[in-house]
Amino acid sequence: MPSLSPTRIAADVRRGAAAGSSAERGQCLEDLITYVLSRVPGLRFSDSRVRTTDGSEEVDVVFWNDKMPGGFPFADHVLLIECKNWNSRVGSDELHHFDGKLHQRHLRIGLLVAALGVTGDETGRAATALIERYYVVDSVTIVVITHDDLRSLRSTDALVRLVQDRISKIVLQAAG
Repeated sequence: MPSLSPTRIAADVRRGAAAGSSAERGQCLEDLITYVLSRVPGLRFSDSRVRTTDGSEEVDVVFWNDKMPGGFPFADHVLLIECKNWNSRVGSDELHHFDGKLHQRHLRIGLLVAALGVTGDETGRAATALIERYYVVDSVTIVVITHDDLRSLRSTDALVRLVQDRISKIVLQAAG
């Protein structure tokens, strides 16, 4: 169970909040999630800010997943992470775009690291409802991780449990 530094996580969150531009804010969140995921057994940083050949899309962070016990054996070998270090919640348009990236690449699970989460709530409104719909219609699971989630982590085991719990919730709440 590799540990995570709450001091480093909190400092990275503060650094992102104080950044002068949206590009700098995004880079801070990408650096933070890269630190956290790099500590998970079986996950290896692969690349960041990867553009498609035609330049029409960018993937924020990519990890290779060896599917090791104690890590993410339930996820695809390639793990895409979208980072949104915004002062507002992420809405339906951005979720739809991320679902498209995952679906086009035949990936079942992706991580959306959104500082304040997504619009909607547990009653099934807005972006929250879309996450359930993507699971039912596309067999794509988008796991949302917030700043509060990151600040609460003390170990990679806690992160793995968080992701597993979020996936279980999506599966159980999705209406098909």
